[in-house]
Amino acid sequence: MASHQGHVYTQYFLLQCWHWI
Repeated sequence: MASHQGHVYTQYFLLQCWHWI
């Protein structure tokens, strides 16, 4: 479960970076 949550967090972080760029 923690692994899945970590993946979601990573995807969200990447999405934020994409939005900032």
